Amino acid sequence: MVRVGAVQGCRVRDGVERLVLAGRELVGVRSSVRHLDLLAVTLDRSGWGCVPVYRLPVRPLPVRVPVLWVHGRGNDAGLAVTVLATCAGWAYMDAGDSVNRFLGWCWDRPGTVAEIDGRLMAQISEQDGPEVPLRFGGGR
Repeated sequence: MVRVGAVQGCRVRDGVERLVLAGRELVGVRSSVRHLDLLAVTLDRSGWGCVPVYRLPVRPLPVRVPVLWVHGRGNDAGLAVTVLATCAGWAYMDAGDSVNRFLGWCWDRPGTVAEIDGRLMAQISEQDGPEVPLRFGGGR
């Protein structure tokens, strides 16, 4: 048997969480930009190139959330990173992946950089293709 008060309490809690998230989104652009700037500095030290799309005078994409383009230097690998408010806090998300969006928490930049590094290295290895051993002479 389910108590009516328990169900109403869940509805109230869900409503409060929605209000908190909406409040974070309203004041969140400045926070998102700050988190993305800090991530860009950390990624630059790790050797990845970053283009803060939110700082360009003309925005190439009509998006409402700030986006940081992370790319490998000298190849076509890239990743669009944004910051979103979640119930547990601010999180870095992959803007181009609808399934595996979560990259890491904003308070854990080294872990996020490791995740981004892994995803970009996987893209680079996919672009290079599998290595085929070469046979010289009369190999079988």
